[in-house]
Order: sequence, then structure tokens, then C-alpha cells
Amino acid sequence: MLVGALVDGSRLDKGDDVLSQFAETVPPGTNAIIAETVEEDVSILNNAVAERGGTVVR
Repeated sequence: MLVGALVDGSRLDKGDDVLSQFAETVPPGTNAIIAETVEEDVSILNNAVAERGGTVVR
């Protein structure tokens, strides 16, 4: 259990950093979706989001 807790703790630290950086890129008054994906071709998601007026930030 201790090893699992340590691994989760290290992931949480990285997650906080990512969220902080992400928050700096989202303008006030706008919305964002955070998703974890596995992509063989990034154009599929890029095109789907662009069709709806959004942008993908990786």
C-alpha cells in the first residue's frame, strides 16, 4: 500500500504542475476540457475539435 501511495503522490505533484500550466493558457470566461488520450493520428482529434470552434493544446 505504501508504494502505491507514493506513486499516486508523485502523480499528483505532476498533475498539479500540469493543471497550473493549463490554467495559465485558458482565458477567463472561457471553458476547457482536459482529456487523456492515446492517439495514432493527432489530426482526428484536432479536426473534430476545430469543427466545433475549439483548439487542442498538448
